[in-house]
Amino acid sequence: MNKTIINVPHLLQPHLPDHQITQTVRECVYLSDPGPHLIILVLKHDTCSREDQEHVEKVLNYFSDRVYEHTMVFTTQESDSIEPANDVNDIIKEIIKKCFNRHYQLKKSSSSTDLRERIEHFAQMNSRRYLVCDEFESSENSIEQQPRQRGHAESPLTIAVFGNSASIQFEPENILLGEDEPGFKTVEISRIFVLSEIGERQVSVINMTGLHEAELYLDCVDHLINRLLNENEIHAFIFVMRLGQLTDADKMGLEWLQRVFSDKVLQFGMILFTYERQEECDTILDGLKKNPDLEQLLEKFGGRYQTCNKMMNNQSEMRDLMKKIEHLFSENKQQCYTSDIYNTAMRQNIFQTNKDESGKKSVY
Repeated sequence: MNKTIINVPHLLQPHLPDHQITQTVRECVYLSDPGPHLIILVLKHDTCSREDQEHVEKVLNYFSDRVYEHTMVFTTQESDSIEPANDVNDIIKEIIKKCFNRHYQLKKSSSSTDLRERIEHFAQMNSRRYLVCDEFESSENSIEQQPRQRGHAESPLTIAVFGNSASIQFEPENILLGEDEPGFKTVEISRIFVLSEIGERQVSVINMTGLHEAELYLDCVDHLINRLLNENEIHAFIFVMRLGQLTDADKMGLEWLQRVFSDKVLQFGMILFTYERQEECDTILDGLKKNPDLEQLLEKFGGRYQTCNKMMNNQSEMRDLMKKIEHLFSENKQQCYTSDIYNTAMRQNIFQTNKDESGKKSVY
């Protein structure tokens, strides 16, 4: 079964302006059309003030007055210490009660299988009904109308992130991709969107790191990509790799990217070099000059690159990345990579394959 996961941790920031809450909730409703089946609140088990509770309930009420029927609470703790199952903050207990006591303790020892089963159980309890968000369905300020009202420069950026997942540290502090690494090797494929506010710009991230490796395990990758492109126009493709290294896995990922999306994708592409120590970043230009393969790779992407630490938790670096993506969008005359470009590339690939096979037959 396909699942869409929309990750919006910034919604629980206590001083988030109302207009940002409205816009983000509207994005969530739009991406989960016709509506979300489940809203998961992730809260630390022993830390929740009355002010925090008011903000959480305020955000939930932006969705619908029936939101609690579709909400469950995950509580987290630093370690797997032995504590009573109900040992959570009293205010969190009140929130759990409003959610009809739907609660799951998320520990380091929790397995992904158990987590999926618990989510599936809650979805079945609701007969798989989705939450109807009437306000956004009837609102004249729909997501499609927003860019025209606010101006194109403020419309959300949609970026697709590819490359070697070993170049990324998936943690809650990761601004761009969050803590969940895509599990494309399983039979359940999820579209993973991370809606976040970087600076004043809202960003929708399609996390497809490691997808090129999944082709060895899945026969429906083309279908997944085709569906994603039918639903999204992509402003930029970000190819992630470790700074100063060009591994066989990186080369395979780049070859896959060009084969699937055609060489046209390079026009919309940029390299994101990640590092562990700041000293690595300080010598990047010298490193590129000493490595002809990296220099050639950079030329393919028009010399466009950005550096950031492996955890992707530096606001300044993320803002610089967004500025470069906006500049790339301007260079492309505000054109996105669309399903039309993809379908044209697919037809050309089929034509070339048939031509090559025909040539081989004529030789024999």
